[in-house]
Amino acid sequence: MSTVIDDIRSDLETFADPRTAVEIDSDAALWEQGGEARVIQFVRAASGSQPDVRYNGQVFPYREFLASTSMANLANLAKFIARESPFPHSMIDTTAHLQGDDETVEDVDVATSLIDRRATQDLPYMSTRVLLVQGEAGIGKTSCLKQLAVQQARRYLEGQASFLYFYVDAQGRALSRLEDAMAKDLQDLRSQFSYAAVAPLTRHQLLIPIVDGFDELLGSGGYEEAFSSLAAFLSRLDGHGCVVASARSSFFDYRNFHRNATRFSAVETFSYQVDTIQIRPWDSHQIDEYIRAEAVRLNRDNERVLARFEILKNSLAATDVELLCKPFYAARVADLVIHRDVVPPRQALVDLLIAVFLEREHEKLLDRDGQPLLPVNGHRKFLAELAEEMWWQENKRIDVGTVQAAAGMITEDLRLAPANVRQIVEKVSSYAFLTTDTSEQKTLRFEHEVYYGYFLATGLAQKIVQGGDSLRRFLRRAVIDDILVQHTVRRLVQESEGMASPVANLSAAVRGGPSDLVARENAGRIIADLIRQTEAVVEGVRVKNVVFRQVDFGECVLRRYAFQNCDFHEVDLTRAHLIECSFRDCGLHRLIVRVGNTRLDDLPRDVAQQVTSLIVREGGDIPYSGPVFNPVKIVKVLGRLGADVQDEVEAPEYNPQIQERVDVLDRFLMTMKRRYHVSEEDLGRFHFAKQAEWPEVERQLRHHELLINETVQRRGPNAVLMRLRMPPDVIRGGENDSAGSVPESVRAFWRSVLGAA
Repeated sequence: MSTVIDDIRSDLETFADPRTAVEIDSDAALWEQGGEARVIQFVRAASGSQPDVRYNGQVFPYREFLASTSMANLANLAKFIARESPFPHSMIDTTAHLQGDDETVEDVDVATSLIDRRATQDLPYMSTRVLLVQGEAGIGKTSCLKQLAVQQARRYLEGQASFLYFYVDAQGRALSRLEDAMAKDLQDLRSQFSYAAVAPLTRHQLLIPIVDGFDELLGSGGYEEAFSSLAAFLSRLDGHGCVVASARSSFFDYRNFHRNATRFSAVETFSYQVDTIQIRPWDSHQIDEYIRAEAVRLNRDNERVLARFEILKNSLAATDVELLCKPFYAARVADLVIHRDVVPPRQALVDLLIAVFLEREHEKLLDRDGQPLLPVNGHRKFLAELAEEMWWQENKRIDVGTVQAAAGMITEDLRLAPANVRQIVEKVSSYAFLTTDTSEQKTLRFEHEVYYGYFLATGLAQKIVQGGDSLRRFLRRAVIDDILVQHTVRRLVQESEGMASPVANLSAAVRGGPSDLVARENAGRIIADLIRQTEAVVEGVRVKNVVFRQVDFGECVLRRYAFQNCDFHEVDLTRAHLIECSFRDCGLHRLIVRVGNTRLDDLPRDVAQQVTSLIVREGGDIPYSGPVFNPVKIVKVLGRLGADVQDEVEAPEYNPQIQERVDVLDRFLMTMKRRYHVSEEDLGRFHFAKQAEWPEVERQLRHHELLINETVQRRGPNAVLMRLRMPPDVIRGGENDSAGSVPESVRAFWRSVLGAA
């Protein structure tokens, strides 16, 4: 009973007034809330580990008491959530799939149904489920998650649900910590409880937080602060409940998360399991269905509209046609073909949409004589300046006064008449591309992150061309996203004479140390996209100090590129051709290659010493695929790809028994990437645990104290769970520690695993 009492005390303290104590024993609890004394008595429940509660003459189950009007008042919160109308006029269900531990696709369903099911059913034993919803910008993550939250609130009010989804909008705010974002939205919803109570309500499965745009919390503090913030919140959940976090693809670093999670390992019940749901793009049938429904809604001839859409689609490049599979672009194109009889000439899709909407704004903002207040280029300049102001403020929501000040400065630069300047400033709050946030302080933001990235790219491209301190400060300010990279590179490719100068300026703008990691990765994203988008073969480019992390070099041909002090992490070279490229003081980790496709011609013989691991895709005559750490196999693969390294390593290959042992370890570590703890029962469900070599692998992990048991306190009997003392990638990297970076315990473990069988 004492553990239960301690848990109840912890819950009540989050509702109690500041600097007041909760007095509690096995019979009753007394505390002060809202300036009034509250007293509850405990009544033995018919079932479950927690007592019922008698309050004001009524008896409630404990969980129901927490949700009641006297405590969290979730019914009132549900009313505010249910008022939101996030749904497009013509809603087309977005589908999604669950990603398995081995990156396979599982469980395809309507996105809202799949998220709801994974957030509430079959939750892992003594672990908080972190449900990561991934997808590119414009693919419909926000609409899907808002729809889920609003529908659940309506069910709650109708008595058909016992919990709420708490939607937290982390997109575009000057907030670098999760608690700040939660506290702000609770305030906007006029919640009866504070941020401190979110954890116990989540623990009792009365709330499921949805953090939309978790990667937006990656400000100038980079990954560490955002992951620490999430790990700190999870530590307060005691291995219960679920948290949903959405983000664009490829930002979630499990090793980084594990490292931050270990800060809270002293909290004995800290545990998580990450499940990944991938939002899928629309198919051609869904796009046509949406455009037809919008035409019908607006009383237009849907067949005629669809015919115009086909004409427009046939004029687009293949990459732009792929963009139409994202609901954001499909909705804007629908608006275009519904309201315009004449389809504009062939043009890149994003440029086409921006040009049409700028022209519309140009025609809409008129003076008293019916003449445009601002030229089209003036509108474009205004939006670019506004986007850059948001970047420097690290806040994509800014107050109307700031927007009007920016409009005033730009219109003065254009030497407009004072009367026209006043009219533009007054009308800016209803400007196209911008939308209003309704909260205590009226703010404006770009209607979609695509617009923000498009206009911000104007200033970034100019800074890259010019180089210098301004570029350095920009790159260090915050983590840039894929949209900003893509639009910036498109401008550079169109306007620059070759890529050598932009790459040189980016290299000069970053330092080589870990303190400049955000800037180094930002520069790496831009350079990788330049490499991918540049069609001409450019020779002799020098790249220095940057970090390439999870980027794709595409079908590039790199001749005599010189990379110095660069780190490569999971860089996709499956279609790349490198000729006489040099790597000085570089780290080449988990390079993704495909035998038969990737070509590495005339690379220096010492390149194998810098490659710590490869990910080999199926193809060619290599008899293995997946991660390769064995130095002998690395040399063989590099040799097949054209590198002159065949004689670099003379160690023998593994015998079948040791190879099976390494394969079993691989599958176990892949499983543990998404988990902090695992139970013996859960482990027994995996195929690798039934393999003959698993007992030896487990014995060696335990012998070297890399796998340990922890007794986790819980309501009822304590549970014994297993966890790794180091991130899985650190352990896996010990097979080929050419840089000597892994701990001695990991090296000793590998010596034992690779010993005589």
